[in-house]
Amino acid sequence: LDDAKVWNVSKPLSYFQLVDAAAAPRIVDVSGAIGSTQLIVTFSEGISAVNGGALQLSDFSYSNGLGATITGVDHVTGSNTATLTLSSALSLMNDIGVGLVQVIGIDDYGNAVEVNDLTVAPGGGCPSGQVVFDLNESAGSTYVLDAQGVTAGLVNNPTSALPGDGYLHGDSVANYITFDNNTACLTASQEQTIEVRIKPTGIDSNPYITRILARDGGNNYQVSVWRGDSAAFPAFTPPTGVASIALWLKPGDAHGGTVWKPVLTDYSQYPIVSDHWYRVKAVWNSNKPGGVADQPYVQADIFVDDEGTDGLGTGENWVGYRNATNAAQSYLDATRLLYTGDIITAVNGPFAIGVNVNNHANNLFNGLIDWVTWQGAADYTGVDDPPN
Repeated sequence: LDDAKVWNVSKPLSYFQLVDAAAAPRIVDVSGAIGSTQLIVTFSEGISAVNGGALQLSDFSYSNGLGATITGVDHVTGSNTATLTLSSALSLMNDIGVGLVQVIGIDDYGNAVEVNDLTVAPGGGCPSGQVVFDLNESAGSTYVLDAQGVTAGLVNNPTSALPGDGYLHGDSVANYITFDNNTACLTASQEQTIEVRIKPTGIDSNPYITRILARDGGNNYQVSVWRGDSAAFPAFTPPTGVASIALWLKPGDAHGGTVWKPVLTDYSQYPIVSDHWYRVKAVWNSNKPGGVADQPYVQADIFVDDEGTDGLGTGENWVGYRNATNAAQSYLDATRLLYTGDIITAVNGPFAIGVNVNNHANNLFNGLIDWVTWQGAADYTGVDDPPN
């Protein structure tokens, strides 16, 4: 840090023009949405072509290793942004973090744009409203997109994870999807609804922890098929081969307990077993009525529908959606209890489908995930009114 100054008067424009005139412009951002052919290039200040006027096709170059070219440029003289049209759609593997944009241009003072070799960043921000991952990409796809085509996730072991049948195939070894670029998306604090259709397998060990959706790279929440740890959870004693659905979250106030706390389903009435299809709807609502201030209370409802071994009801253990929440928190000790008015700690960070966010060797999902949906505002209908 050098030459910091503070004035108690407004400095004239001419003062800053002297500073501006001594600084060359540069590219500060290059971004584009996966599947789009457009790149948005942002400069540190307004620029023009060397000979005046708007930037032209000949002023730009793009390289991504696969021979993509720029086929169009949209720029206004003196503007600090330009939109480039490419010969091929942007892909997560070949363009994001790989594609390189360079430009020839000058600012108002004749300073040439610095050559700063900026690579393409993911664009498009976050999808709006409900976010849906259908997982119906073609066989061997290297990435998946939400239904709005905004949020892209990188598929690990794509030929095995996405064989093209509409499911993510978790094998508890290497099949998962990570979202490392859209770190401000799917953040929850007071309200959220997560829905998923799954067919877990291999529920025969203790602990058995397999992630469905994890958004805990920087706190927040996660959803798992869960048998817990008998040492840390001595009151959680499901029969062999039976698990619960767990909505884990980090509340803003731990109330003197541990920082991460689970909402669990009742494994006695609603056992989660191997090779059954389940529809799960986990709803968090910090303003859920019924609690008493400063007393333990669960602001969540986890609805589960057992669809049987074929997804059509064969061998199902109950019919239709049921509120399967262990609302009494009877499986937990005092350090794990949630309290009335708890709010989820919300921070930016990566998220993942089918794996631990921070350690991709842990908690890999075993079985099939059909789809995942997320919505920030809870579609809350009350504990006695399960969803349609």
